[in-house]
Amino acid sequence: MSLARFAYRIGKAPLRRMPAWMLRVRPFTVYAIPTGHFAELADRPVAPPTETVRWATPDDTALLGEVAGHECAAQWDGVNRRAAIVTDDGQPIACVWVARQNYLDPDLDVDVRLYDGDRWLYAAVVAADRRREGVYSRLLRFVGQELHAEGAKRIVLGVTTGNHASVRAHAKWRPTPLGKATVLRVLGCVFCRCSGRVGRVSTSSGNSRNLITLQIER
Repeated sequence: MSLARFAYRIGKAPLRRMPAWMLRVRPFTVYAIPTGHFAELADRPVAPPTETVRWATPDDTALLGEVAGHECAAQWDGVNRRAAIVTDDGQPIACVWVARQNYLDPDLDVDVRLYDGDRWLYAAVVAADRRREGVYSRLLRFVGQELHAEGAKRIVLGVTTGNHASVRAHAKWRPTPLGKATVLRVLGCVFCRCSGRVGRVSTSSGNSRNLITLQIER
């Protein structure tokens, strides 16, 4: 096991026990997947007849809350914060969240700014007993093809260093690494180092949030 993966595993749970303002740290790589990669594969993998993949609607708040948590579900607005959901026999088993224009990470206090053609994939959840069944692959393909049809050019996402499961889950879509960032939030102050096409635009000062803005370049 690599040092990065070891640190990812042992550090995730203890950090979550602390309030976000007290301590959060996340080193991550930003990847881009052209939505055209999903359009090249017109046929979706065969799914069980009881499985449905679709965009969430206002009536799905409870379903989203079951699989992703009610705090995450409350962010849905159908425009700038959208979710696609997988149900099996009516029960939610997975969901993916995408943002347009920008995404404010509530844990890190970082605002990720996006170009018009970009969509930020900021959360993905598959029920523990349904992993390794191709559910996420079918879900992401649906999202990618739908976004491509709507005119979006890229799906961009940040993968935490050491999260090899996420790297493997997206490998078939040929993601391109754009750059890296390391964000540290400690006692309400936020520090960031970034490289490549991940740029720090501005820092708002004079308030307790110390918000940092990142721009994902083309």
